[in-house]
Amino acid sequence: MAEGKVRWAVLGAAKIATTKVIPAMQKGDWSEVIGIASRDLEKARRVAKQFGIPRAYGSYEEALADPEVEAIYNPLPNHLHVPWSIRAVEAGKHVLCEKPVAMGVDECRKLIAARERTGLKIGEAFMV
Repeated sequence: MAEGKVRWAVLGAAKIATTKVIPAMQKGDWSEVIGIASRDLEKARRVAKQFGIPRAYGSYEEALADPEVEAIYNPLPNHLHVPWSIRAVEAGKHVLCEKPVAMGVDECRKLIAARERTGLKIGEAFMV
């Protein structure tokens, strides 16, 4: 693994991840996508092969358990943003979550509490 780069895993193979975010991360000087997770291991393997990602996980939990992963990109469906982002920081991973980061104030408060509890970063992937 490249020195100084943040090692990322992606939760799911959403279109935004495969058409925009993964290619951009792979071009970045400070990021390295080392894993992609899907509930369907074969799908994860296909996307990993397509992008030259070394690890494919058959569950999101498996990606969160990988000690080499430092950060998670979460492009899951909107209703899964908060629960999986919280699970990621509780597993010791920083999070970049696709927009919307939360579906309302109460969910946002849960994310803030998880961030405060863990000391990890949670950011929203919002583009203008």
